[in-house]
Amino acid sequence: MDVMNSLRLGAVAALLACLAPAGTVLAGGLYISEFGTPAQGAAGAGSGVLAEDASTAFHNPAGIMLLEPGKNNWMVSALYVDPSAKFSKQSGAGGTTVPPLAAGAGNGGDAGVSAVGGGFFWARRLNENFGFGFALNSISAAELDYQSGISNANDFVGRYWSTKVDLLTVNLTPSAAWRINEKWSVGFAIPIQVGSL
Repeated sequence: MDVMNSLRLGAVAALLACLAPAGTVLAGGLYISEFGTPAQGAAGAGSGVLAEDASTAFHNPAGIMLLEPGKNNWMVSALYVDPSAKFSKQSGAGGTTVPPLAAGAGNGGDAGVSAVGGGFFWARRLNENFGFGFALNSISAAELDYQSGISNANDFVGRYWSTKVDLLTVNLTPSAAWRINEKWSVGFAIPIQVGSL
């Protein structure tokens, strides 16, 4: 088989692989996007491209080049979360029904636990071509405690899945920006994350 036929065969195989239908994918995760961003009032729209304050050091490091040169930009943000988490018969993935509650088994009550969080951001455009930034924040955290909502945790229907969860992360993100020309800037960040589960 010559090189051209190999390339054609490879291209056809790649095209067919791209056209193959994908199965249903279910995923879950914790991500707090409501920190240090002026786009909160617009449901986060544009938060990845806005460069209005020091939080751009985390959200879009290239945006540091849009800040005023020679000025330190500081920002401190605070966040209060008051979640509600209740177990129900429709709690399975895709709405599948969980087996009926055994006699005397409880639903665990409300497992949501209130928490506070926040972040610290700094960015400085040094001159026309270079800028630096720094962020210290948490992008995911949660606490669920079904044990506190019932008198006997051994009677909770979800006791074999989970009764108590604590998750905390802390991010330290240094960033740098370089202005290539009037229209283009690039940014680079190294997020360092420490987590506890």
